[in-house]
Formats: sequence, C-alpha cells, structure tokens
Amino acid sequence: MPYTPQQVYRSENLRFATQEGTRQPTMYFRTDHGSGRLRQEHDSGPKVQDIRKHTTHAFFKTKDQQVAFHRDLRAQGTGLTRTQYRELRAHHGGHHTPREGYFHHEASFQGHGGGSLVHTNSRGDAARLHKNGGQVVSSQKLETLRGQTSTIARRMGV
Repeated sequence: MPYTPQQVYRSENLRFATQEGTRQPTMYFRTDHGSGRLRQEHDSGPKVQDIRKHTTHAFFKTKDQQVAFHRDLRAQGTGLTRTQYRELRAHHGGHHTPREGYFHHEASFQGHGGGSLVHTNSRGDAARLHKNGGQVVSSQKLETLRGQTSTIARRMGV
C-alpha cells in the first residue's frame, strides 16, 4: 500500500528538484512505499501529486534528447513495460539518476518489474507519462529546499 502524502512529503524523502525559468522548483520525493511531487508553480497552478508506486525516472543532457525520448515513448503505445522504458532511456542517452542541469522525464507503471504503463482514460492513452519542462537543480539548491520542505508542504496543504 502506498504511503500517505504526510509520510512521503518529508525532507528525508526529497530526492531531487527541477526548475524552469523563474518558477518555483518542483520537488520530487521517493520512499520504498510511494513517490510523488510537489509542483509549487505552473501555468495550471500548484499541485500535490497523488502518491504513486512504481515510478521510473529518466534524465537527459539536452532538451532535444528528452523530447525525442518522449516522442518515441508515445509511439510505443500503452503496452510499454518498465523494462522497455529503461531500454529506450538508454537508447536516447538518458540516465536513471538526477544530474544537475539535466532534463527530467518520469513514468508510472502498474508493477515494479515489467508491468505496463498505468492507464487512466477510456482511449487507453498512457496517462502517466510526464515530460518535465524544468532542469534538475544543483545539490546546493536541493539542500536549501530540503530545509524548507515542511514549510512548503504545509503551505500546499500536506
């Protein structure tokens, strides 16, 4: 069973953050029992993501790599497995760990191993693909955010 937002959105679970332009950073959290993100600022507004299990990340040096990866993911269709996601990530020069300045992509799957993408709409689209507009922040910025996590989470209603 996934953890609650109060269990996940804590400073010790903050893994990385991304930032686009002058927007407030989006913070990404991970535990053994669920992952999520706190999006502080966006054109569509702030968002506390529901806690998800079986989330996989990809980090790319260039925006072009990230965009090509996302395009190829969408072309694969809804039956894409986590293993195929990882293989495609490698094919596009992506990494599984965050690196400062890299562009981020994430996907959620039905299971930890080879489970296919989670589907949430009647057309069968892979609705759990997320191409982040920002870039991974520095470790120094991440530590600053870590110290602000409880305040940010409270402000966002967690």
